[in-house]
Amino acid sequence: MNLAKKPELKYVDSGVEDAIANFGKTVGVSPRNISEMLRVIEIRLSAGRNKFYLQLIFNPWSYNSKPPIVEIINVNCPTIESSFFSIEQINSDEGRHRIALIEHDEWSVEDWQKSQDPEKFWAVIIDVLEVLKDNGLTYKNLNVKSGAWDLFFPIGVRQHFERLTEKEQQNNWKLLTEKESKVLKQKEQLEIETKKKELKAKLELMKFSIEKSENLEELEANTADFDKKLIAQHPEINVLIEQKRDKLQPSLAPINFDDPAFTKDTAFGKKGKTKIRRI
Repeated sequence: MNLAKKPELKYVDSGVEDAIANFGKTVGVSPRNISEMLRVIEIRLSAGRNKFYLQLIFNPWSYNSKPPIVEIINVNCPTIESSFFSIEQINSDEGRHRIALIEHDEWSVEDWQKSQDPEKFWAVIIDVLEVLKDNGLTYKNLNVKSGAWDLFFPIGVRQHFERLTEKEQQNNWKLLTEKESKVLKQKEQLEIETKKKELKAKLELMKFSIEKSENLEELEANTADFDKKLIAQHPEINVLIEQKRDKLQPSLAPINFDDPAFTKDTAFGKKGKTKIRRI
């Protein structure tokens, strides 16, 4: 007997894949598919003869609530804390640093949640890069070639991928792709509609069984097998049963005491004065 708990299904919202692709068009680079989990836009930038890279790492399952992770690679950069961003080193060999945007007048997480506007987000990143260039950014100029997932710097991305996979296992999740999410949601909706129709048919059959009963004995027989849990959820069925029971209950006609059929006393009910016998 398998007692393993069923995994919690995690869906990708409809349209996320297209939105990430549109983000890629905004910056001129197609997103890379990381084993049907993450999406990564890797951008090669230059400052004179120096080249460095920027990676935007998207989690499809949280796309509408959280902006992509932003990491700059192939550079040396001091730790910076400004009023609108911070930067910290992630991997010294790759020269990988993470850029964390801090909410300010021109950008906030709420802005992203409202529109996921790629142009607005990209404009903020460009501002950050300009500040970095003026604050001690130097370049490692590593000699790199395209590797896994057609990325020049896949090592850091692999770590993101592995962390997401571990989180899926630890939380007993099943991460569904957008296509899988769409198919399963359609299936679940069909099952919901089917259950609604089945429920409606059961209730209609109950109502018919109550209505066709011609006497109390038949009413009791017709309702004896009704699903008690279902009736508890639909108390109107009990109301119909009681109403039908009242209709079928035999009623006594009012007694006419002047009718001889109701008494053997022939003197009872006679009109006029009764003569009193005297002894």
